[in-house]
Amino acid sequence: MSDSYLWNGSAFASAGSFSTPEDEWQSATAATPWGYSTLDMNLFQAADEEGKQYRIETRGRTSDEGRGLASGAGVVTLTMDRKRPVINITSPPGGQIIASPSDIAMSFSDISGVGRVDFSLQADTDTARYWTGSSWTVNETWLSTAASPQMQFAPPTAANSVNITAASGDLRRPAWVDGWKYKLRAKALDRLSQLGYAPNGAASPTETVFYYDITVPTVTLESQWANVSTCTAGAGCAVSWKNAASSMGGTISDNVPVVEALQNPNVRLRIFDVTATTLYLDTGTLSFTNIQPDNAWFEAKKSGGQANCTLNGAGGTWSCGFSAVP
Repeated sequence: MSDSYLWNGSAFASAGSFSTPEDEWQSATAATPWGYSTLDMNLFQAADEEGKQYRIETRGRTSDEGRGLASGAGVVTLTMDRKRPVINITSPPGGQIIASPSDIAMSFSDISGVGRVDFSLQADTDTARYWTGSSWTVNETWLSTAASPQMQFAPPTAANSVNITAASGDLRRPAWVDGWKYKLRAKALDRLSQLGYAPNGAASPTETVFYYDITVPTVTLESQWANVSTCTAGAGCAVSWKNAASSMGGTISDNVPVVEALQNPNVRLRIFDVTATTLYLDTGTLSFTNIQPDNAWFEAKKSGGQANCTLNGAGGTWSCGFSAVP
């Protein structure tokens, strides 16, 4: 119907390929009820069939060659929808650490319409627990509500979104707990009961993983630097004396495990010549020069840090070397 092609008994063909209008009709079985099994339904499974419309007409013919078109249900129009509904979790962002109370948000769509969306939230703590909409339980619970926020649609909706807040509604998100790791999954069911999972209407669910972390990390210095004075000469306080300073290191820790792939911790340090007042240690030449303060940071992180700086993500230790400093 979408391209005006007609079924010839083995494939769809243009109307001009039929010798007579009568050839456009295909014979069904003479049994009662009648049937037709020659139509290859696999033709409707191709990607380019999505959204195409087909009109099926039926007619009866008696032994004396009388013909009559069926009425009512004898003429039907079909629109093909072979794809799973698309659903995506738009908030909180996956693979990240969030520090603000983000709501749970999802977007979804389908050519025939989405009738229902659900989500599952797991807190992956010392004991796995799942959100019920008001409390935590040990068994996974898929959550949906018809009213507030609307997650069930009659008739189905072609495209929509939903936002689950902590403030109002029949279904609410939990209060995020500092240091907790969360796993969020979502699914959508379309008008034809085809099921799609986030992301992008997949055949099976993929977790959106994130941490909630509002605690700043703790950085310590190794013992040789731990008790060094912050006083400068001439300030009338005790000054720390050294005859060499070839490296600096320490530890870094956080309530979110440093070993997690989600987190790429880094330690930054800058060395300033307080005597000259304008000179910083250049990270490239390892000499004190008049450079912009923002360009004088040494950075130790799991990957991509300064060549002379390292960070052990698993052990939470860092170090930077300055052996070339005159």
